Amino acid sequence: MSEPVLKYIGHKASKVRWEPVESIERGTRFVTGSYDDKVNKVRLYNYSLDDSTGSFNEPNEVSSCSVSGDVTDLLFIDRRYLLVALSNGSVSVIKNEDNTLCPAYEWKGVHCSNASPVPVTSITHYSLTNDDTVLTAGEDGRIAVLRLDKPTPSSFIDDKDSTSITSLISYYHSEVLAANLSGQLKLWDLRASSTAPAKTFPISSSSMVSVNCLSHHPNQSHMITAGCDNGSIGFLDLRQERIPISFLQGHTMEVWESRFHSLYPDNLISCSQDGSLLHWASLQRHYNRDPHHAVSSSSNDDHIWSHTAIAKGNFEATRLIPESNVHSVNSFDVSNKNCVVGVTDGEAMYVLPNIDCH
Repeated sequence: MSEPVLKYIGHKASKVRWEPVESIERGTRFVTGSYDDKVNKVRLYNYSLDDSTGSFNEPNEVSSCSVSGDVTDLLFIDRRYLLVALSNGSVSVIKNEDNTLCPAYEWKGVHCSNASPVPVTSITHYSLTNDDTVLTAGEDGRIAVLRLDKPTPSSFIDDKDSTSITSLISYYHSEVLAANLSGQLKLWDLRASSTAPAKTFPISSSSMVSVNCLSHHPNQSHMITAGCDNGSIGFLDLRQERIPISFLQGHTMEVWESRFHSLYPDNLISCSQDGSLLHWASLQRHYNRDPHHAVSSSSNDDHIWSHTAIAKGNFEATRLIPESNVHSVNSFDVSNKNCVVGVTDGEAMYVLPNIDCH
Protein backbone atom coordinates (compact mmCIF):
# COMPACT_ATOMS: atom_id res chain seq x y z
CA MET A 1 0.00 0.00 0.00
CA SER A 2 1.26 3.47 -0.88
CA GLU A 3 1.96 6.04 1.82
CA PRO A 4 -0.91 8.47 2.41
CA VAL A 5 -0.60 11.92 0.85
CA LEU A 6 -1.43 14.71 3.30
CA LYS A 7 -2.88 17.94 1.95
CA TYR A 8 -3.95 20.86 4.15
CA ILE A 9 -7.09 22.43 2.72
CA GLY A 10 -7.65 25.37 5.10
CA HIS A 11 -11.18 24.49 6.21
CA LYS A 12 -13.03 21.77 8.08
CA ALA A 13 -14.65 19.23 5.78
CA SER A 14 -17.62 17.17 6.90
CA LYS A 15 -18.10 14.99 3.82
CA VAL A 16 -16.20 13.70 0.79
CA ARG A 17 -17.56 11.73 -2.18
CA TRP A 18 -16.08 10.46 -5.43
CA GLU A 19 -17.83 11.36 -8.65
CA PRO A 20 -19.45 8.18 -10.03
CA VAL A 21 -17.80 6.50 -13.02
CA GLU A 22 -18.20 3.27 -14.95
CA SER A 23 -16.53 0.26 -13.31
CA ILE A 24 -13.74 0.11 -15.91
CA GLU A 25 -12.88 3.81 -15.54
CA ARG A 26 -10.55 5.35 -12.98
CA GLY A 27 -12.25 8.06 -10.95
CA THR A 28 -10.38 11.35 -11.12
CA ARG A 29 -12.73 13.81 -9.39
CA PHE A 30 -14.27 14.06 -5.95
CA VAL A 31 -16.16 16.66 -3.95
CA THR A 32 -15.95 17.83 -0.35
CA GLY A 33 -18.40 19.81 1.77
CA SER A 34 -17.31 22.20 4.52
CA TYR A 35 -18.78 23.19 7.85
CA ASP A 36 -18.17 25.75 10.60
CA ASP A 37 -16.89 28.25 8.06
CA LYS A 38 -17.95 31.85 7.41
CA VAL A 39 -19.11 30.78 3.96
CA ASN A 40 -19.47 27.04 3.53
CA LYS A 41 -18.74 25.54 0.15
CA VAL A 42 -18.87 22.38 -1.89
CA ARG A 43 -15.53 21.96 -3.64
CA LEU A 44 -14.59 19.88 -6.66
CA TYR A 45 -11.10 18.35 -6.78
CA ASN A 46 -9.21 16.70 -9.60
CA TYR A 47 -6.89 13.82 -8.77
CA SER A 48 -5.26 12.44 -11.88
CA LEU A 49 -2.38 10.26 -12.95
CA ASP A 50 0.67 11.95 -14.43
CA ASP A 51 1.36 9.95 -17.59
CA SER A 52 4.99 11.10 -17.76
CA THR A 53 5.92 9.91 -14.26
CA GLY A 54 3.30 7.23 -13.62
CA SER A 55 2.47 8.81 -10.26
CA PHE A 56 -0.56 10.75 -9.08
CA ASN A 57 -0.63 14.52 -8.96
CA GLU A 58 -1.68 16.22 -5.72
CA PRO A 59 -5.45 16.82 -5.56
CA ASN A 60 -6.21 20.17 -7.11
CA GLU A 61 -9.32 22.25 -6.43
CA VAL A 62 -10.92 23.12 -9.77
CA SER A 63 -14.26 24.63 -8.75
CA SER A 64 -16.40 25.54 -5.73
CA CYS A 65 -19.98 26.52 -5.00
CA SER A 66 -21.22 28.35 -1.89
CA VAL A 67 -24.08 26.84 0.11
CA SER A 68 -26.38 28.33 2.73
CA GLY A 69 -25.37 26.17 5.73
CA ASP A 70 -23.01 23.54 7.05
CA VAL A 71 -22.81 20.54 4.72
CA THR A 72 -24.17 17.47 6.52
CA ASP A 73 -24.33 14.98 3.65
CA LEU A 74 -23.42 14.64 -0.03
CA LEU A 75 -24.84 12.28 -2.63
CA PHE A 76 -24.34 12.14 -6.40
CA ILE A 77 -27.50 11.44 -8.39
CA ASP A 78 -25.30 10.98 -11.46
CA ARG A 79 -22.12 12.54 -12.82
CA ARG A 80 -23.79 15.91 -13.37
CA TYR A 81 -25.98 16.41 -10.32
CA LEU A 82 -25.08 16.39 -6.64
CA LEU A 83 -27.45 16.47 -3.67
CA VAL A 84 -26.30 18.51 -0.67
CA ALA A 85 -27.91 18.23 2.78
CA LEU A 86 -27.56 21.34 4.95
CA SER A 87 -27.70 22.30 8.61
CA ASN A 88 -30.40 24.92 7.96
CA GLY A 89 -32.97 22.25 7.05
CA SER A 90 -32.58 22.71 3.31
CA VAL A 91 -31.46 20.43 0.47
CA SER A 92 -29.54 21.83 -2.50
CA VAL A 93 -28.93 20.42 -5.95
CA ILE A 94 -25.59 21.39 -7.49
CA LYS A 95 -24.82 20.91 -11.15
CA ASN A 96 -21.39 20.00 -12.48
CA GLU A 97 -21.08 21.50 -15.94
CA ASP A 98 -17.68 20.99 -17.55
CA ASN A 99 -15.93 20.78 -14.16
CA THR A 100 -17.68 23.92 -12.91
CA LEU A 101 -20.03 23.66 -9.94
CA CYS A 102 -23.12 25.85 -9.95
CA PRO A 103 -26.37 25.88 -7.93
CA ALA A 104 -29.31 24.30 -9.74
CA TYR A 105 -32.11 24.20 -7.18
CA GLU A 106 -32.83 24.24 -3.44
CA TRP A 107 -35.66 22.87 -1.33
CA LYS A 108 -35.72 25.34 1.57
CA GLY A 109 -36.63 24.48 5.14
CA VAL A 110 -37.53 20.86 4.48
CA HIS A 111 -36.91 19.88 8.10
CA CYS A 112 -38.27 22.06 10.92
CA SER A 113 -39.20 21.78 14.58
CA ASN A 114 -41.60 24.29 16.15
CA ALA A 115 -41.35 26.40 12.99
CA SER A 116 -37.55 26.60 13.27
CA PRO A 117 -35.28 24.83 10.79
CA VAL A 118 -33.25 21.86 12.03
CA PRO A 119 -30.36 20.10 10.28
CA VAL A 120 -30.89 17.59 7.52
CA THR A 121 -28.87 14.62 8.74
CA SER A 122 -28.95 12.16 5.85
CA ILE A 123 -30.01 11.88 2.25
CA THR A 124 -30.58 9.01 -0.16
CA HIS A 125 -31.90 8.65 -3.69
CA TYR A 126 -33.38 5.97 -5.90
CA SER A 127 -35.87 5.57 -8.73
CA LEU A 128 -39.33 4.56 -7.58
CA THR A 129 -41.51 3.61 -10.61
CA ASN A 130 -40.77 6.39 -13.12
CA ASP A 131 -40.11 9.19 -10.63
CA ASP A 132 -36.73 10.20 -9.30
CA THR A 133 -37.19 10.17 -5.55
CA VAL A 134 -35.03 11.85 -2.93
CA LEU A 135 -35.45 10.88 0.70
CA THR A 136 -34.06 13.05 3.48
CA ALA A 137 -33.96 12.66 7.25
CA GLY A 138 -33.54 15.29 9.91
CA GLU A 139 -33.19 16.09 13.57
CA ASP A 140 -36.98 16.57 13.63
CA GLY A 141 -37.32 12.78 13.39
CA ARG A 142 -39.11 12.95 10.05
CA ILE A 143 -38.38 11.55 6.61
CA ALA A 144 -39.19 13.84 3.69
CA VAL A 145 -40.06 12.45 0.26
CA LEU A 146 -38.93 14.82 -2.50
CA ARG A 147 -39.38 14.57 -6.27
CA LEU A 148 -36.74 16.12 -8.47
CA ASP A 149 -39.44 17.69 -10.65
CA LYS A 150 -41.46 19.25 -7.79
CA PRO A 151 -40.63 22.40 -5.79
CA THR A 152 -42.05 21.19 -2.46
CA PRO A 153 -41.92 17.88 -0.55
CA SER A 154 -44.41 15.31 -1.82
CA SER A 155 -44.96 13.80 1.62
CA PHE A 156 -43.50 13.17 5.05
CA ILE A 157 -43.10 10.09 7.19
CA ASP A 158 -43.58 11.12 10.81
CA ASP A 159 -42.12 8.89 13.47
CA LYS A 160 -44.13 8.89 16.69
CA ASP A 161 -41.14 9.17 19.01
CA SER A 162 -39.63 12.08 16.98
CA THR A 163 -36.11 10.97 17.85
CA SER A 164 -33.45 12.55 15.64
CA ILE A 165 -32.72 10.33 12.66
CA THR A 166 -29.00 9.98 12.05
CA SER A 167 -28.79 7.90 8.88
CA LEU A 168 -31.01 6.80 6.03
CA ILE A 169 -30.48 4.25 3.24
CA SER A 170 -32.76 2.89 0.53
CA TYR A 171 -33.48 -0.82 0.71
CA TYR A 172 -34.69 -2.64 -2.41
CA HIS A 173 -37.18 -0.67 -4.53
CA SER A 174 -39.65 0.83 -2.10
CA GLU A 175 -38.25 0.45 1.39
CA VAL A 176 -36.07 2.72 3.46
CA LEU A 177 -34.05 1.92 6.59
CA ALA A 178 -33.39 4.60 9.20
CA ALA A 179 -31.28 4.76 12.35
CA ASN A 180 -31.77 7.14 15.25
CA LEU A 181 -30.05 8.51 18.35
CA SER A 182 -31.92 6.03 20.55
CA GLY A 183 -30.12 3.14 18.87
CA GLN A 184 -33.16 1.92 16.95
CA LEU A 185 -33.33 0.78 13.35
CA LYS A 186 -36.67 1.21 11.59
CA LEU A 187 -37.76 -0.11 8.20
CA TRP A 188 -40.54 1.61 6.22
CA ASP A 189 -42.31 0.51 3.04
CA LEU A 190 -43.13 3.60 0.98
CA ARG A 191 -45.95 1.75 -0.78
CA ALA A 192 -47.84 1.11 2.47
CA SER A 193 -50.78 3.34 3.39
CA SER A 194 -49.65 3.46 7.03
CA THR A 195 -46.75 5.64 8.13
CA ALA A 196 -45.86 3.17 10.89
CA PRO A 197 -42.58 1.32 10.34
CA ALA A 198 -42.86 -2.26 9.11
CA LYS A 199 -40.10 -3.34 11.47
CA THR A 200 -38.38 -1.80 14.50
CA PHE A 201 -35.47 -3.27 16.42
CA PRO A 202 -32.65 -2.02 18.69
CA ILE A 203 -29.05 -2.21 17.63
CA SER A 204 -28.20 -3.52 21.10
CA SER A 205 -30.38 -5.42 23.56
CA SER A 206 -28.08 -4.80 26.52
CA SER A 207 -27.61 -1.03 26.39
CA MET A 208 -28.69 2.05 24.44
CA VAL A 209 -26.12 2.62 21.71
CA SER A 210 -26.67 5.43 19.22
CA VAL A 211 -26.21 4.63 15.53
CA ASN A 212 -24.43 7.28 13.44
CA CYS A 213 -24.33 5.68 9.99
CA LEU A 214 -25.77 2.88 7.88
CA SER A 215 -24.58 1.23 4.69
CA HIS A 216 -25.48 -1.89 2.77
CA HIS A 217 -23.52 -4.52 0.93
CA PRO A 218 -23.15 -3.66 -2.80
CA ASN A 219 -24.24 -7.11 -3.97
CA GLN A 220 -26.53 -8.24 -1.16
CA SER A 221 -28.52 -5.31 0.17
CA HIS A 222 -29.91 -7.31 3.10
CA MET A 223 -26.43 -7.15 4.68
CA ILE A 224 -26.21 -3.90 6.66
CA THR A 225 -23.47 -2.21 8.65
CA ALA A 226 -24.17 0.27 11.44
CA GLY A 227 -21.49 2.55 12.87
CA CYS A 228 -22.13 3.24 16.56
CA ASP A 229 -21.14 5.89 19.08
CA ASN A 230 -19.28 3.41 21.27
CA GLY A 231 -16.71 2.75 18.51
CA SER A 232 -18.22 -0.52 17.29
CA ILE A 233 -19.56 -1.53 13.87
CA GLY A 234 -22.69 -3.66 13.88
CA PHE A 235 -23.58 -6.17 11.15
CA LEU A 236 -27.08 -7.47 10.54
CA ASP A 237 -29.02 -9.48 7.97
CA LEU A 238 -32.47 -8.01 7.34
CA ARG A 239 -33.75 -11.34 6.00
CA GLN A 240 -33.76 -12.78 9.51
CA GLU A 241 -36.94 -12.63 11.59
CA ARG A 242 -34.95 -12.31 14.77
CA ILE A 243 -32.04 -10.25 13.69
CA PRO A 244 -28.71 -11.31 15.22
CA ILE A 245 -26.34 -8.36 15.38
CA SER A 246 -22.60 -8.97 15.49
CA PHE A 247 -20.04 -6.30 16.27
CA LEU A 248 -16.48 -5.49 15.28
CA GLN A 249 -14.61 -3.32 17.77
CA GLY A 250 -11.68 -1.33 16.44
CA HIS A 251 -12.41 2.30 17.25
CA THR A 252 -12.44 3.89 20.68
CA MET A 253 -14.90 6.69 19.89
CA GLU A 254 -17.84 7.39 17.58
CA VAL A 255 -17.84 5.72 14.16
CA TRP A 256 -18.93 8.37 11.66
CA GLU A 257 -18.93 6.27 8.48
CA SER A 258 -18.46 2.60 7.57
CA ARG A 259 -18.77 1.20 4.08
CA PHE A 260 -18.13 -1.96 2.07
CA HIS A 261 -15.85 -1.64 -0.95
CA SER A 262 -18.10 -1.49 -4.01
CA LEU A 263 -16.06 -4.00 -6.04
CA TYR A 264 -14.34 -6.02 -3.32
CA PRO A 265 -17.02 -6.27 -0.62
CA ASP A 266 -15.03 -8.52 1.66
CA ASN A 267 -13.22 -5.25 2.46
CA LEU A 268 -14.75 -2.63 4.73
CA ILE A 269 -13.51 0.85 5.65
CA SER A 270 -14.53 2.95 8.63
CA CYS A 271 -13.63 6.32 10.14
CA SER A 272 -14.00 7.68 13.64
CA GLN A 273 -13.86 10.58 16.04
CA ASP A 274 -10.75 8.92 17.50
CA GLY A 275 -8.71 10.05 14.47
CA SER A 276 -8.44 6.68 12.76
CA LEU A 277 -9.35 5.46 9.29
CA LEU A 278 -9.43 1.65 9.32
CA HIS A 279 -9.39 -0.92 6.53
CA TRP A 280 -11.06 -4.16 7.62
CA ALA A 281 -10.27 -7.29 5.64
CA SER A 282 -11.31 -10.88 6.06
CA LEU A 283 -8.57 -13.35 6.86
CA GLN A 284 -10.35 -15.64 4.38
CA ARG A 285 -9.10 -14.14 1.12
CA HIS A 286 -11.61 -15.67 -1.31
CA TYR A 287 -11.79 -12.98 -3.95
CA ASN A 288 -10.22 -12.97 -7.35
CA ARG A 289 -8.65 -9.55 -7.98
CA ASP A 290 -10.55 -9.17 -11.25
CA PRO A 291 -13.21 -6.55 -10.39
CA HIS A 292 -15.72 -8.05 -12.84
CA HIS A 293 -15.42 -11.34 -10.97
CA ALA A 294 -15.90 -9.53 -7.67
CA VAL A 295 -19.10 -7.83 -8.78
CA SER A 296 -20.72 -10.98 -10.05
CA SER A 297 -19.66 -13.26 -7.20
CA SER A 298 -21.97 -13.64 -4.22
CA SER A 299 -21.12 -17.07 -2.87
CA ASN A 300 -18.35 -16.01 -0.51
CA ASP A 301 -19.03 -12.48 0.68
CA ASP A 302 -22.27 -13.44 2.43
CA HIS A 303 -20.30 -16.04 4.41
CA ILE A 304 -17.44 -13.64 5.14
CA TRP A 305 -19.71 -11.14 6.92
CA SER A 306 -21.92 -13.75 8.56
CA HIS A 307 -22.77 -13.74 12.25
CA THR A 308 -20.56 -16.80 12.78
CA ALA A 309 -17.52 -15.39 10.95
CA ILE A 310 -17.68 -12.08 12.81
CA ALA A 311 -18.11 -13.84 16.14
CA LYS A 312 -14.93 -15.84 15.42
CA GLY A 313 -13.00 -12.63 14.76
CA ASN A 314 -11.79 -13.63 11.29
CA PHE A 315 -10.80 -10.06 10.42
CA GLU A 316 -7.81 -7.79 10.56
CA ALA A 317 -7.90 -3.98 10.78
CA THR A 318 -5.16 -1.86 9.20
CA ARG A 319 -4.77 1.80 10.08
CA LEU A 320 -4.62 3.82 6.85
CA ILE A 321 -3.39 7.16 8.21
CA PRO A 322 -0.69 7.89 10.81
CA GLU A 323 -1.42 7.57 14.51
CA SER A 324 -0.14 11.14 14.87
CA ASN A 325 -3.49 12.35 13.54
CA VAL A 326 -5.57 13.21 16.61
CA HIS A 327 -8.36 14.98 14.75
CA SER A 328 -11.68 13.34 13.95
CA VAL A 329 -11.83 11.69 10.54
CA ASN A 330 -15.29 12.90 9.57
CA SER A 331 -15.75 11.20 6.23
CA PHE A 332 -14.10 9.09 3.55
CA ASP A 333 -14.87 7.55 0.19
CA VAL A 334 -13.32 4.79 -1.88
CA SER A 335 -13.00 4.92 -5.65
CA ASN A 336 -13.52 1.86 -7.82
CA LYS A 337 -9.73 1.70 -8.26
CA ASN A 338 -9.07 1.47 -4.51
CA CYS A 339 -8.15 5.11 -3.93
CA VAL A 340 -9.31 6.38 -0.52
CA VAL A 341 -9.88 10.02 0.37
CA GLY A 342 -10.49 11.02 3.99
CA VAL A 343 -11.14 14.46 5.52
CA THR A 344 -10.58 15.58 9.10
CA ASP A 345 -11.40 18.25 11.67
CA GLY A 346 -7.77 19.31 11.41
CA GLU A 347 -8.43 20.96 8.02
CA ALA A 348 -6.56 18.13 6.36
CA MET A 349 -7.19 15.71 3.54
CA TYR A 350 -5.54 12.29 3.30
CA VAL A 351 -5.32 10.51 -0.05
CA LEU A 352 -4.29 6.86 -0.30
CA PRO A 353 -3.71 6.06 -4.00
CA ASN A 354 -4.02 2.30 -3.82
CA ILE A 355 -5.10 0.32 -0.78
CA ASP A 356 -4.62 -3.44 -0.88
CA CYS A 357 -8.03 -4.99 -1.54
CA HIS A 358 -8.73 -8.67 -2.29
